Amino acid sequence: MSGSQEQAQLLQRIQILSQQARVLQTRLFSLRARQRELQNALSELEKAENRGEKTVYQFIGANIIIEKDIKEVKQKLKDELEIVSLQINSVEKQLNATMKTLKELSEKAGIKLQ
Repeated sequence: MSGSQEQAQLLQRIQILSQQARVLQTRLFSLRARQRELQNALSELEKAENRGEKTVYQFIGANIIIEKDIKEVKQKLKDELEIVSLQINSVEKQLNATMKTLKELSEKAGIKLQ
C-alpha cells in the first residue's frame, strides 16, 4: 500500500472516531441530564416523605396519573438512577478510549485536535 493510501485510510479512521466521539458525548450529556432529573425527583420525594406524605401521584403517559406508594416510587427511581450511573461510567470509558485512540492517530497523521 502506498503512503497516500495509508494516509487516506488514517484520515478516514480519524473521521469515524471523531463521529463516534460526538455520538458518545451526546449520549453522555443526555445521561447526565437524566441523572440530575432523577436526583431532583428523589430529593423532592424525600421532602414529601419527611412531611408525612405516604403516596404521590405518578404520570404514566397518555394523560394518565395514578396514585402510588411513595416508597415504591422512590425505590424505582433509585434503581433507575443506579442504572443511569452505570451507563454514564460505561460511556465515559468508551469516550476516553475513543479520544485516546483519536489523539494517537491524529498525532501520527500530523493533525492537531481542538
